[in-house]
Amino acid sequence: MAAKNSGLTELRKHIKDKTIGGLYFFFGDEEYLKDDYIRRLRVSLPPDPMRDFNYTKFEGAEHTPDELDGAIEEYPVMAEKRVVELVNTGFFKKCTPEMSDYLKKRFADLPEHTLLIIREKEIDKRSAAYKAAVKYGLAVECAYLSDGDLVDWICRYVMDARKQIRREDAQYLITLCDDGLHYVQNELDKLISYSGEVITQAEMDRVVSKSVNVRVFEMTDGIMERNADKALSILEDLKTMKEPAFRILYLLFSTFDKMLYAKILADEGAPYAEIAKRLGVPPFIAQKYVRGANGFSKEFLINRVCAVCELDLAIKQGTVDEWSALEGFVTVSFNA
Repeated sequence: MAAKNSGLTELRKHIKDKTIGGLYFFFGDEEYLKDDYIRRLRVSLPPDPMRDFNYTKFEGAEHTPDELDGAIEEYPVMAEKRVVELVNTGFFKKCTPEMSDYLKKRFADLPEHTLLIIREKEIDKRSAAYKAAVKYGLAVECAYLSDGDLVDWICRYVMDARKQIRREDAQYLITLCDDGLHYVQNELDKLISYSGEVITQAEMDRVVSKSVNVRVFEMTDGIMERNADKALSILEDLKTMKEPAFRILYLLFSTFDKMLYAKILADEGAPYAEIAKRLGVPPFIAQKYVRGANGFSKEFLINRVCAVCELDLAIKQGTVDEWSALEGFVTVSFNA
């Protein structure tokens, strides 16, 4: 999937030239990019000895137009700009007519002394609030990086730490990591501290903490390979780590469900970019689902998805406990 990340080029120019506008709207799945560019945006403002005092953050939807207006209209103290940040308010997916009307009027008439930063995870591009934000400010999409861009990012990060990594090893690293640059950065920091001049796959296998998602995927590999020892050993490891059984069961459901969807899309000739978009995952994760699905029949995947739903009902009815249900699910999968 070629992540658009629209608006980033223009944002970088604003920051470089220090021509900061009044409204910036960040949205998308990649939280690391939001953190990084919002930080850069604030740092690029004129010096402010009372930076924290001249900053107000509103998180969630429980805020009124009067509250927002009070912060936006307030003058900064000993500084040129006051920063107001709206975080995951939900206003740009669904909000009251009153709030929608307020936002449209507010965006059209922001005080020169205020920098308004909006940060949202989920949006509806058809909403009036979103259209107004795009009209009067700069919308910046922070999507998951494409495979190639993610490998480039890893290589640059390692190079900045004065170490080396081969591109194929960077590609291997992302197969071990969960979604998001925050996760990748955390594992890279561990590798940089642990490794010598060159980071290798062997060091990754020793140091990288595989996410529960990755471990569950490895469990499905064991099922696909008819390797009961492998699958049950991973399950026992997760139990020892005190991972909730119901969470693992949900992740197994999610994995088989996405494999089924990926298999259907692949059979229809959909490219990886489209599959990644439809599944709502980064490109390298979409490829893992397609490759995993190739090891199972469509009937098997349907069977496993339905089995999780049946077990969910049994657990909630109290006819079986969570771990017994989970262990049974894995064991029966070898004969499904």
